[in-house]
Amino acid sequence: MSAKHPNFLFIITDQHRADHLGCYGNDIVKTPHMDSLAEKGLTFDKFYVASPTCTPNRATLATGRMPSATGVTTNGFPLPLDTVTLMDLLASAGYRTALMGKAHLQYMTDRTVRPETFAVTTPGEAPPENLSQALRRRIDGKEYQNELRSVWDKNPKRGVALPYYGFQEAKIALFHGDRVGGDYSAWLSERHSDPDALRGPENSLSNTKNIRAPQAWRTRVPEELYPTTWITELTIDCLERYAKDPDKPFFIQCGYTDPHHPFTPPGKYWDMYDPNDIPVPVSLGAQHT
Repeated sequence: MSAKHPNFLFIITDQHRADHLGCYGNDIVKTPHMDSLAEKGLTFDKFYVASPTCTPNRATLATGRMPSATGVTTNGFPLPLDTVTLMDLLASAGYRTALMGKAHLQYMTDRTVRPETFAVTTPGEAPPENLSQALRRRIDGKEYQNELRSVWDKNPKRGVALPYYGFQEAKIALFHGDRVGGDYSAWLSERHSDPDALRGPENSLSNTKNIRAPQAWRTRVPEELYPTTWITELTIDCLERYAKDPDKPFFIQCGYTDPHHPFTPPGKYWDMYDPNDIPVPVSLGAQHT
């Protein structure tokens, strides 16, 4: 560790409720490593997100600005690349900055929300191209396809353009469950001859048929090849590399794609809990009008 500056390991889990952690009072779900971190650090009971939606809040975490200020108010709208981020500032101060896993700061699907486009009315002519959107700078070019799944599917080894919002190195994970793409797909292909035969509900193990929950299946992806393992190994490798130069500080973002749906816990994690032990919310089955 640098004698002058602290190092940062920023761990993010995706769509993860606080009351599903042992350190926040859940006595059923087993989260020993998170509980250990909480025991040695600080926990908060009045710590609120800027937005309950993924990209807007991740943009806030990256910038320290509210969604109304970043302009990222919904999924499907990217953080403008000319935005100054925390990682930019740390890099300028001599930090090594790395992203391992999910970022979700740009488009992930071809269904996007773009800046308001001025409608063409008749009679009349369309405005010139540079005035066709409410913003002069374009936020829909190739530079905003770093997390676009359809582009990665064509070239799983494409990588992201660096620096990426201030990250000097990055390995990207896209989507969730056993359908994660991005750099993970290339890694998985190096370790299994037919990775597509492992993933998705169509390849799930037979005892999935008894599960009635939507977007849940018992994946064929083994624990050692699951996206969570990949992200963990990347982060550990990055920590070990950076530790070889302790005089230079670092910021590593470890972005897990789970427990966001679809729910596809691998191996022993699938049936770790007995459904009969899970308390049912009183609101289940209630009429909501």
